[in-house]
Amino acid sequence: MAAQFTPMHHHGDFRTMRLVVARGYRMATRGLPPFVAIIVLADRVVSVAANSAGSLFDPTAHAEILAIRRAAKRLRSRSLRGAWLYSTWEPCPMCFSALYKSGFTRLVYGGSTSDLSDAEYGGLRINCSTLCSFGDRPIEIVAGLLREDALAALAVWRVNRDRHCSYGS
Repeated sequence: MAAQFTPMHHHGDFRTMRLVVARGYRMATRGLPPFVAIIVLADRVVSVAANSAGSLFDPTAHAEILAIRRAAKRLRSRSLRGAWLYSTWEPCPMCFSALYKSGFTRLVYGGSTSDLSDAEYGGLRINCSTLCSFGDRPIEIVAGLLREDALAALAVWRVNRDRHCSYGS
């Protein structure tokens, strides 16, 4: 089933994306990857996480995966049916698969995978809409919301990452 792209924004989209991008920007100023995810369910934030793959020495510790794990633990449920994920960047195939499997119905992101270099992305370049087309249910996808702000955070990170720490995707 194909992804349902929508130009329509829900009430809290800009507010939540501003939080995601602001946190990513703060991380970038410290030389950390600006990849942040927030999970919203029933109009409340249930989880926030940032990419920790480098600091945890765990290649699966992407912001989306960590946010999903925290939300499931907090809600004491394997299902996050009806949840919405907000992310600074388009999720990689691993992260998108996890949110699909968890029951998310909506994804909102800023920058796309094409905005990242191969070293920064470090994965299969299969976009979320393509992945969703292999599934049996749609996920509403809002792409590019506050993209310019996400790109600004990426630019700050590119300047600061080598000065502060080594990067592990």
